[in-house]
Amino acid sequence: AIRLPVISGSYTDNQAYMYHGLKEYGVFVDAHKFEEEHIRSAFGKVNRGLLNEITSRQAGLIDGHSEKRYRVMFERLVYPDFPKVRKAKYGDIQQYFECACDPTVRANALSNEPLVWENHLAWFRKKISSKRSLLLVIYSSFEIGQIRFDEDDKGYWVIDYSIDKLFRGMGLGLLTVRKGVQHLLSEIPERKIKAEVKPENSPSIQVFRKMGFDESVRDGMILFTN
Repeated sequence: AIRLPVISGSYTDNQAYMYHGLKEYGVFVDAHKFEEEHIRSAFGKVNRGLLNEITSRQAGLIDGHSEKRYRVMFERLVYPDFPKVRKAKYGDIQQYFECACDPTVRANALSNEPLVWENHLAWFRKKISSKRSLLLVIYSSFEIGQIRFDEDDKGYWVIDYSIDKLFRGMGLGLLTVRKGVQHLLSEIPERKIKAEVKPENSPSIQVFRKMGFDESVRDGMILFTN
């Protein structure tokens, strides 16, 4: 975590999974079970090139944002109203743009066209002032994600949501969609809701299934409706 070279190993059974996992990532010089021959061997392998490789891999494994993740995890356990939701404001335009440009978000988006700031600026201004769109920010101590609803020509409010890359894999997608839907229905009761999801986007598919949406397939997309 503090980017120092490490010589490490394992000498009890309950360390085995962590040892093999970190060894696979290549973030330490292996001293096996710390027998003298293995310690000598580990020191013998140490050179500046290897240590630079190790610290570089460490940076890929621990990105320095653990504090934020732990805070969000504990807030989820402690606060009954976690996470909170608010309407997006003009000051959120940069956050929306950065999230939309994220490679994972682009891969799962219905349109994979590259985003241009000037186009995004015009789009955001239009959406935030439209009566047929609702842009929301999901947050706790930090902004966790965003969700948007756009009314289509058949009266469905189409969902588009994303989770900040710092907080993915923490089960926050379901909470984000649930909070967003609750907010939409509090403002516009009994609205019909729809989501189109790519078949390879397994996390979102699971979210809408857990929400109890009706599921069908259309034009190679998974369609969810309430």
